Amino acid sequence: MTATDTDPTLTTETAADNWHAEFQELKNRFPGTKDSIVFCIGALQSTPDIEINELKAEAAAKNIRVTAASLTAAHNACSIRNTNCSHANKSPATRTAHAGHPQRARNNELDSEALIRGVVEKIEQQGNVEAERLKATARKAIAMLEAVVNS
Repeated sequence: MTATDTDPTLTTETAADNWHAEFQELKNRFPGTKDSIVFCIGALQSTPDIEINELKAEAAAKNIRVTAASLTAAHNACSIRNTNCSHANKSPATRTAHAGHPQRARNNELDSEALIRGVVEKIEQQGNVEAERLKATARKAIAMLEAVVNS
């Protein structure tokens, strides 16, 4: 018998250490991603057809709260990065959510960074328009004050 056969805490501790290492590696591969989504990505890589209830139970054992939205985000992250998660190689039109509801087909997977940049640009443009409007109003007010002072 080996030491791990005689002491079940050694295998539990080793499994926990392995899980933490794998989880950290996934977090490094998906920086800025919530832990719940990273957990789902890892679960999808090991068990591609995992059901949401089973996933929630596994996550709860690790003190992570997972929702159907977490699972959907994990599917999307896998598709965008072309990783080996469940459904990553299928087109969005053929993917279905685990809840049994078909997901809407999208022609292109959206890059979250591109979406954020687009929103920021739009806000900046709106801010620039507003700033120009305020400058024009200020110029008119100055012109009116100058006209009053000079008359």
